[in-house]
Amino acid sequence: TMITDDTSAMGGPNLIFDHQMCLDPERRAIYVFGGQTLFMQTPSGTLQERPAADKKFSGLFVYHIPDNTWRLLCDDGDSPSSGVPQIRSRTGHSMLFNTADRNLYVFGGQRRRDEYLNDFFRYNVDTGSVMFLSDGGTGGELPDSIPAVGYTQRATIDCGRGEIYVMTGLNKDKVTYFTYLECMRINSIC
Repeated sequence: TMITDDTSAMGGPNLIFDHQMCLDPERRAIYVFGGQTLFMQTPSGTLQERPAADKKFSGLFVYHIPDNTWRLLCDDGDSPSSGVPQIRSRTGHSMLFNTADRNLYVFGGQRRRDEYLNDFFRYNVDTGSVMFLSDGGTGGELPDSIPAVGYTQRATIDCGRGEIYVMTGLNKDKVTYFTYLECMRINSIC
């Protein structure tokens, strides 16, 4: 069943790509964070010209399944409280929901071609509080334990053990990526 052909008309995100979604089975809610929308700007002139695309990042939304409603929780660049860094939307990131502590965990991603985000934060879905576990540099509770930002990053969570498992593909440092693949071939792991 198609619920709508335009989520933005219902207060949800615009048509986005490369976002992340998590389901809260207890509250029957879907959380959507990040991704981009391309707005086409038609140039004046000949038909051969391609329209320019303006990228806009999407924020954090929640969709309540029982009552079919959307709500914006945090827009791109919002700071939930004083002293807390901005929550910057992104693409190519990971977002996981821990049913044990009711937090969304977000890390990694990219803003622009050469702007990688290596922060790690949690968002409590019940209180709206945000805690940066790492700001991508030397700050936060876990400054040195964040994996390098990678392309096609995949992650899963074990809520019972409180552990997140991450596997990344192409790293922003391509030399390291090819060396890594070479070592795997030599050891006959792949």
